[in-house]
Amino acid sequence: MNITVSGIGINATILVQMLNFWIAYFVLRIILFRPVYRFISERNATEETLANNIAGHKKAIAQKEAERRQLWQKCRAYFQKHKPSDDPMGHLALSQITAIAPPSALTDATRKQLVDETYAIISKRLEREND
Repeated sequence: MNITVSGIGINATILVQMLNFWIAYFVLRIILFRPVYRFISERNATEETLANNIAGHKKAIAQKEAERRQLWQKCRAYFQKHKPSDDPMGHLALSQITAIAPPSALTDATRKQLVDETYAIISKRLEREND
């Protein structure tokens, strides 16, 4: 079977080759291209999800950092306002205690009693300032 169209001959071999090409194309498309395309699509989706997660975490970190800075500024302002002053009465009380009983003469029981009394005084001051 030979068909001639303006000097070009088309025979059965060309038609069989065209049929083989289309069969090979569809087989490769089903067996190879679809799974590869699906794999690439899933990978791109995964990368996009990870990029979105990273961006979300960066925003959360920036927000936490801003909150931390704000809290730090509040703490600094509080401690600037409530910083201990040079209280001469506190120094006087300490000098009176050491004059009565020099540190070398203090026993462990006396030291514990002084620590407890000092702790009680400081606790009362802190309670008054917190109220």
